[in-house]
Amino acid sequence: MGAAPGEAHALAGLVRCARAEGRTAEAEAGLRQALALFQRIGAAEAADVSAELAALAGAPGPAPASPVIPARLARIAAFAPTRENSPFDSA
Repeated sequence: MGAAPGEAHALAGLVRCARAEGRTAEAEAGLRQALALFQRIGAAEAADVSAELAALAGAPGPAPASPVIPARLARIAAFAPTRENSPFDSA
């Protein structure tokens, strides 16, 4: 399994940040990548990501399987670098 679970969780969190900023094309592409990772490792989070993809596309989809997982990913995403707090910003 390796780093795939951590990578999938981090990617899903970053995607949610992109979605919140209105970057839907980037969010959709990232959700597809996260979904593929979650499916590859057989993680239950695949259902949540699939539901998010459906919601992003405006299609009806199943409700997220667990409210705990999205809340945990939201906390992870809160620590993701932004333009305002990036240590690599030269401005």
